[in-house]
Amino acid sequence: MRRLLLPFFIARLVISLVPFLVVAVTTLLSPFRSFLITLFFFVYFLLVLSKSMTQKPSPVVTVLNAELETELTKWQALYEQQPTHRDVLINMARLYSAMGDENNARKYVKKAQAIDPNNEITL
Repeated sequence: MRRLLLPFFIARLVISLVPFLVVAVTTLLSPFRSFLITLFFFVYFLLVLSKSMTQKPSPVVTVLNAELETELTKWQALYEQQPTHRDVLINMARLYSAMGDENNARKYVKKAQAIDPNNEITL
């Protein structure tokens, strides 16, 4: 039974000492407060920058691009069947835009505008 109570005793002891430790640390480090805050932010931003510079594309982005490509092949097959269908052209433009290919996106938007110049989506 005593073994079960030991973790609770240690947790209670730590919780009761936390306010004392906070006051002691802030009192001792108060002359260096601005320096420590500056140092903390400097180290934090260095870590963030180094991580963002060396970060590989996440698997989510890779999966998303793969899904966009499969969706694009479906719409390309529809485009081959119906090259003058406005909705096919608009969806292909959206997919190209999501993939980052703005030139092809503009090309399909222009084709959709030529078919339906009064459509709000293509304006």
